[in-house]
Amino acid sequence: MNKLLLSLGLASTLAIVGCAKKEEPNAHAASAEQAAASAEQAATSAEQAAASANAAAHDAGAAASDAITSTSNAAHDAAHDATASAKAAADSAKESAKEATAAVAGAVEKTANDVKNAASN
Repeated sequence: MNKLLLSLGLASTLAIVGCAKKEEPNAHAASAEQAAASAEQAATSAEQAAASANAAAHDAGAAASDAITSTSNAAHDAAHDATASAKAAADSAKESAKEATAAVAGAVEKTANDVKNAASN
């Protein structure tokens, strides 16, 4: 954009200076040709700037897509790990409950035998 403004400013300056001088018509034709060349160069610069902006937008879009994919994968992995941990904790609690039940059953059985033996005596 700056190149475009600079080129247009240069072209207008050349046009003003060219009009202010009292030279032969060939001098005016040369100034007009220079102004046209400057305008063409400014147009080329504007096209190149637009192409650069388009490429930058494409790169930004690709980077955003990669970031979304990475975040999604990380969330999926974290959920999978949390599920596995919860399952392991549930299995552990189930085993502990079985062991506690067996211990209580053993204690009840022992107490019942003690009471039976005490009643027999």
